[in-house]
Amino acid sequence: HNLPVNFSISVDLFYYSKEFFNVIGLEGNLQHYIKKNAIVAEGQRLVESFGITLGKRLFAMHPGCSSNYQAKRWPVELFAKLSRDIHSKYEICTLVILGPDDKELRNNWKEESFVYFLDGYSIYDIAAILSCCECLVSNDSGIMHLGFSLGVPGIGLFGPTNSVRQEGRYSQSILIQSRYNSICPPCYGTDRYMECAKIPPPCMESITIDEVLEKIEELFQLCVV
Repeated sequence: HNLPVNFSISVDLFYYSKEFFNVIGLEGNLQHYIKKNAIVAEGQRLVESFGITLGKRLFAMHPGCSSNYQAKRWPVELFAKLSRDIHSKYEICTLVILGPDDKELRNNWKEESFVYFLDGYSIYDIAAILSCCECLVSNDSGIMHLGFSLGVPGIGLFGPTNSVRQEGRYSQSILIQSRYNSICPPCYGTDRYMECAKIPPPCMESITIDEVLEKIEELFQLCVV
């Protein structure tokens, strides 16, 4: 059941892969049906093109999302600090994935030798690069589902959207749901979501770097990285 390495990947295919494969009687994770060696080889080629020596530890993050869903973004300055803390603790290079609506976010990083920006790459290229990464930290977004569907260990950050909907979907992921207060998140699809004018919203701001670092450590132990 291997998919050809040059197949046209859409985010929706990754997002719904588990349900789709279950319906047609296959085990429900896309990583089992991609020619894994081929996609990893392509990822390694792209990583080398950045000037990164093969064998270096790689950590990916996606600080953005569609401009229509900016309330789902964790504060970008916290992503930037997280990349520095991760490098200091684990000596890992950070690959920052930017979409069409995220270009201005790179201004939150200084000229740091361990940070590389993926801007303007195709979904297939991003999938290939993610396959070479030890971990992905992402807002609730298509990129999060893409990485997790490939089996990349990861942390998903949730505020207005409900992480409960994703529980059990991905075996090597940890989902952090904001606990801002008892009556607020998750509010996506409710009047409260429409009325919350603050970007980023308090629920996303309430997720701390220490909380994310703790879950990354937990994930590394879980996945025996």
